[in-house]
Amino acid sequence: ALYEDLDRLYGRYLSEGFEPIRILWTAYADILGKHIEVIFGGEIDQGEVLGIDESGALLLSDGQGGTKRILAGDASVVKKP
Repeated sequence: ALYEDLDRLYGRYLSEGFEPIRILWTAYADILGKHIEVIFGGEIDQGEVLGIDESGALLLSDGQGGTKRILAGDASVVKKP
């Protein structure tokens, strides 16, 4: 079942581009609006998850009105005290 789903989504990606996949991700992403920490290469980024962009990068609020693009890393939800 997983392989068939991946194959179907890949076919959709090839025919329609990434936008339909991004919309599906957004509909099912429980992490939206949560504060996370991402560790990659010794660097730590934190922020609220805003979504993913047109290339699949994770978008985080930087807390100062800006947005950070995260391309790779280990993400964990940060629990609020």
